[in-house]
Amino acid sequence: MDHRERVLTALEHRTPDRPPLGGSFEREIWSKLSDHYAMDPESILRHFGIDFRQVGIADHPTTFNDSIWNYMMTSKALPDGTFEDMYGVRRKWVTSLPGHSPHYVIVYHPLENVQSPGEYEWPEVPDPTESELAQAAENVRRWQEEGFAVAMDGITNVYEHAWIMRGFRKFHTDLYTDEKFVRELLDILRKRYLKRTKFLAQLQPDIIEGGEDWGTQTGMVIRPDHWRKYFKPILQESIEAAKRACGAYVSFHSDGKIDPIIPDLIEIGVDILNPIQPDCMDPAGIKRLYGDKLTLEGAISVQETLPFGTAEQVRAVVRETIDTCGHDGGLILRPTHVVEPPTPIENVIALYETAQTYRPSWAH
Repeated sequence: MDHRERVLTALEHRTPDRPPLGGSFEREIWSKLSDHYAMDPESILRHFGIDFRQVGIADHPTTFNDSIWNYMMTSKALPDGTFEDMYGVRRKWVTSLPGHSPHYVIVYHPLENVQSPGEYEWPEVPDPTESELAQAAENVRRWQEEGFAVAMDGITNVYEHAWIMRGFRKFHTDLYTDEKFVRELLDILRKRYLKRTKFLAQLQPDIIEGGEDWGTQTGMVIRPDHWRKYFKPILQESIEAAKRACGAYVSFHSDGKIDPIIPDLIEIGVDILNPIQPDCMDPAGIKRLYGDKLTLEGAISVQETLPFGTAEQVRAVVRETIDTCGHDGGLILRPTHVVEPPTPIENVIALYETAQTYRPSWAH
C-alpha cells in the first residue's frame, strides 16, 4: 500500500499492511536525527515511514490561523521582554532545563477584568486570498499525488482560546457563576472559527484536525456536564460544517483522561481521537469499547516509554500496541505528543523500525 491508501484503509476499519505512522519532534531531536542519518527532515519522515503530511494556508493570521496558539505569527516584542499577540495576550519565554526548547508562560489575559466580552475590541482577521487558497489546494493535491494522506487544521477550538483570553482561574469560575459571560465569549469565538470551514471545499484534505486539552492525568479539567452544556454543541456544529464542505475524516486532540466524553465525541462525528495517552488511559480498553467506530491515534508514551525506556522496551510496547489495538484497522501509531529531549534517538529509531517491520498474527 502507499501511504494514503494505508491511512484510508485504517480509517475505514479495514486491515492495512501495517498501521499508519505519524509523529513530530522538537528541534533538538530533529538535529540529532539529521546528524545520525545525514538527511534532511523530509527524508527522515520518508525513512520512518510517516504516512501524513500537514498543509496550512500562508504564514499570517488568516481565518485558518485564527488560533491563540499561533501568536508567533503576529506577536511583537515589548520593552519588558514579553511578547504580545494580535489578541493582546502577553507571553514570556522560559527555559525549564538547560538544552531544552523554551516554552512560554502567559503573563497577561486581556479579558481578565472586563464585565462583558463586548467591551473588548476584537481584532479583524482577514480571509485567505485566492492565491493563498490556490497554493494550499495545490500543496494538498501534490502530497496526495505523491501518495501521502493530507491533514489540515479546521475544527473549532474555543475552550482554550476562551481561558487564555479570560485567565484560567477566572474562566473556570465563570463556568459556575456567570453563564451569560461564558456564552457571549464562546459565541464570539464560535463565529470566528466557523468561518474557516467555508474554504475546505476548495482544499479537499483527507483529514481535518482540531484540538483542545480537556483532560489531566486523573480526569477532566471541566465537569463532563459543563463540557456537554457549553462545548459539545459548538464542536458538533464545526464538525458537521467541515464534513459538509469536504467530506474528510475528523481528528480531534485532547491530552489527558477524557474517557467520560468519548461516546459524545463519537456521537458528534469525531473519527480519530488523539493522543490516547497510556500514562492515564487504556488504549486496549478503548479499542475494545469503541474500536469499531473510532480510530486511535498515538498510544506511545512520551512521558515514560520513549524518554526513559530502553530501545528493547520501546520495541515491546510497539508490538503490544499493534497486537491489541491494530486489528481491523482503527489505529494510527505515533508518540502521544511532540518528542522532546531527553529522549534518546535510539528509542525513536526503535519505534519506527519496529512499527514498519512487525507483522502481528492478525495481519496474516
